[in-house]
Amino acid sequence: MHLIDIFTIFMDWSFHLSSYLSGIYMMKVTELHPAAVLADFPSQVEAVKLLFRKDKTFKAICVDYQQCAKALHYWINSDLPEAPQRQKEYQALLSELGTEISLILDKLNASETNNDRQMDL
Repeated sequence: MHLIDIFTIFMDWSFHLSSYLSGIYMMKVTELHPAAVLADFPSQVEAVKLLFRKDKTFKAICVDYQQCAKALHYWINSDLPEAPQRQKEYQALLSELGTEISLILDKLNASETNNDRQMDL
């Protein structure tokens, strides 16, 4: 078995494990940051940082998003025969996670807007 095959198996296993074990991740502490989310939602930086610190569910989604983005990057750069199919799968999953993040951010923004309106009254 080649090193690339072992890495591929590990990446798939690691990603799927984190998806199924909600909130339990085997990652280095330094990897627990919303870098990919911040890059893809630049207009929501403060909201992402706040929710990442305070909301366990949002944090878990961000970690999944980060892992998915890494896996997608790997498959985009892969010459393996299954790479095109894996790219489609990870792109679809990244899109779903992005939609989920957008919904949470929209909900937070709507809540803040309602609070601002109530203060104006």
